[in-house]
Amino acid sequence: VLVGPNARGAVDVRCPIEENLRRVAHALGRPVVGLRVAVLADPMQAMLVDRLVALGVHVHSITGGEISGALAVLLPDGGADVMLGTGSSAEDVLIACAARAIGGDVQLSVRSREVGDPTTVLTAEHLVSGQALFATTAVANGTLLNRPRQAYGYTQTESLLLVGETIRKVIEPHRDV
Repeated sequence: VLVGPNARGAVDVRCPIEENLRRVAHALGRPVVGLRVAVLADPMQAMLVDRLVALGVHVHSITGGEISGALAVLLPDGGADVMLGTGSSAEDVLIACAARAIGGDVQLSVRSREVGDPTTVLTAEHLVSGQALFATTAVANGTLLNRPRQAYGYTQTESLLLVGETIRKVIEPHRDV
């Protein structure tokens, strides 16, 4: 479960989805049916999407991967209020870094492979200690950033930096060597 700074502290991954959405809606001052929920466009998420549709929320299908879904939640104009679903641990650490850098909240439920072992809940603070900086540079066109472009002996890149609750988009030309 991932939310932006305005819903920080409102979620608990151990609670049912319906309860978490109610809490996020309350924190944002909106009805549950007004929420925009980011979910990876993945057949494994079909049951989750069905539950969300039944609740009347707007499902924002993410095709650009978990990081783009997280940024849709964390950025003020990103287009999503909460991100739900299963993902991979490598992206989870990067998402935790982005959440920590901008003041969002992420909780991960890690289940042991051993029968009877309890579920462990990890937060951004568990995965990223101290002050965080998140940086990403586009390698392909996306909704937030464009791929590198070459012209007149330069390559122009687009990057996004999140640090200290500051969001900075950097468009920089680099001289080709």
